[in-house]
Amino acid sequence: MFKKIVFSLATIFLLIIMTRCFPTYTVKQQNKNEIPNDSVIQVGSKIQTYNDDIYVFPRGFTVDGDSLKGFAQLFNLENNDGYYSNRSIPLKDIAMINNYEETTSGSRHFASFLFGLTGPLMTVTSLYCVSCPKCCFGSCPTIYTKGKNGYELECELFSECISKQLENDDVDVLIKKLSIDGNVDLMITNEALETHYINRFNLISVNHPFGTRLLPSLNDSLILVKSFMEPLSISNSKGINILSLTQKDDGNFYRSGTKDLDKTINDIPYDYIDVGSKVPSSSRNVKIIIKYRNTLLSTILLYDVVLASQGIEAVAWIDKMNNNPEYAQYFKMLYQNFSGIRIQSRLNNSWKNVGTLKDAGPLAWRYAGFEAPVDKNGNLKIRLKFFTDNMMIDYIAIDTSSSYKNDLEFTLPVAVKITNAKGEPTNEVYDFIKDDDDQYLVTNPGDNYTFKYKFNKKSNCEQTLVIFSRGYYYEWIRGDWVRNKETDYKFNLYDLHGTLNHLAESWLENKDIIEQEFFNQRIPLKR
Repeated sequence: MFKKIVFSLATIFLLIIMTRCFPTYTVKQQNKNEIPNDSVIQVGSKIQTYNDDIYVFPRGFTVDGDSLKGFAQLFNLENNDGYYSNRSIPLKDIAMINNYEETTSGSRHFASFLFGLTGPLMTVTSLYCVSCPKCCFGSCPTIYTKGKNGYELECELFSECISKQLENDDVDVLIKKLSIDGNVDLMITNEALETHYINRFNLISVNHPFGTRLLPSLNDSLILVKSFMEPLSISNSKGINILSLTQKDDGNFYRSGTKDLDKTINDIPYDYIDVGSKVPSSSRNVKIIIKYRNTLLSTILLYDVVLASQGIEAVAWIDKMNNNPEYAQYFKMLYQNFSGIRIQSRLNNSWKNVGTLKDAGPLAWRYAGFEAPVDKNGNLKIRLKFFTDNMMIDYIAIDTSSSYKNDLEFTLPVAVKITNAKGEPTNEVYDFIKDDDDQYLVTNPGDNYTFKYKFNKKSNCEQTLVIFSRGYYYEWIRGDWVRNKETDYKFNLYDLHGTLNHLAESWLENKDIIEQEFFNQRIPLKR
């Protein structure tokens, strides 16, 4: 079904995280046939082969007869060993050699490409993907916790933060319950063709009264809910009753479908869900509970509409997103037309804005809660508005115990142990993620870290585990995008109409294959 993996020429400016030094690098493509035998190349190099492998040589290589040799890391989609060792590559198998040379003086050179293969100005990264690059798995940092059946998916971090200029906070409430011994095993993974920059990552136990449940809420806040009541009515924008799809937390979800996208778009095609109920007249506010996650429409927006349509010019776009704050903020404003769930409340015969729930990402279901006003007669009417076919809504409920205030106590773990993919202690990582500062834990495809926490288990309250994080990530440019021929459409930030039309066309064309293949294309983790 898939063709061979394709490659792209790489140009990288490197940020040296570990040394706090910021030299600049240029890339030169070297002809393998012009390298004399017994040559020693003493600059960092990246080798791409015809059989779909990428080798990173941080200290260069030698040519010995018909082979290229040196200390390198092997990376490919099917067998990512992830580690540096002595390698020998037949010259006949090499498709491309890229050399990286420092062009500005720095007090210290980078220690290795493990920390140098990323940077604040990431132009075309030396990349590859299958011939359907939009089908390649792409996600922000993914979090797993250890349970009885091994590591189980919990959440994705800062899924909307696709550049340095869009770095932001995120709050995720874990499903994992704190055991009697207070031990928690958690794993951070990079399973995508991306580079992740994790600025802050704190796992905290939030203590709250028995009988209450803690949920993320608007503006990265937390909210307590207590009782769950089924709404009297839930209908979509067509007036169709969808109560049977959303009244139970059972995986039987509501989704818009693509009917409203199957036409030329002149206006943003929003769907919405109206939630109605009658509550005690003494209630002035109630709490709404919702379980939701994204479809892969936002993935198509970024991969196909924004990046792939620009071809090689996607390089300049990534540069602009990382170095031009005005442009990045304008893109954020555009993206907000497609993302999240807008909440409105019906009061005095008009709709009032309550807030917006951020994207959950396509991998894990997200539970959230928010307060909503009730009119003087005890009538509740809430509208949940979102871009057509961008959300799956599994569960909606009401909590009328609104007088139950957020009585929360935050406690830190008493011990943290961190190991890398090989099981080696890497507790120094903690210094990079404990605070919101200019230090980052940088992960590349296949990287994973295991965190072992120890909490004091309490007997007088509920204890919920919450991740407070901050960071951003870069999508890697797919080789197919760079080599693409000219297309009829090229992304223009200031052309909302064109973006809408191309998104609709691309989603209708690719939805079935991306939903079939996307989740099967995770980058293998290093072991």
